[in-house]
Amino acid sequence: MDAVTELGGDEWRAMDEESSAHHLTEALTSLVTAGIIADQPAEPLARLLPGAMNEAAPWLARSGQPEALEDQTVRALDRLLAGLRTEAGSKSGCAVDRDRETGALTVSACC
Repeated sequence: MDAVTELGGDEWRAMDEESSAHHLTEALTSLVTAGIIADQPAEPLARLLPGAMNEAAPWLARSGQPEALEDQTVRALDRLLAGLRTEAGSKSGCAVDRDRETGALTVSACC
């Protein structure tokens, strides 16, 4: 990750905490409260999930065949997230989708 190299790990983490980590913790807390994902502390998940994705991105980029591995990676992320869901959450219709043009990942509305 170039941002970590350029900024240094501590500064990058502080910036991440100010922006996405806080919002992800709130979103995960909402999903726990709604019963979509299992009752658990949201903050560890807010650290673990981006860590997995932050490792996948440079791995894909360096693979020499990112397009070939992208669908597999998205399916693996979907399985990872599915493991967090409760039975009710599994029936809620949440899914990870990838925009074919931009490659952006989105999580469909869960509630």
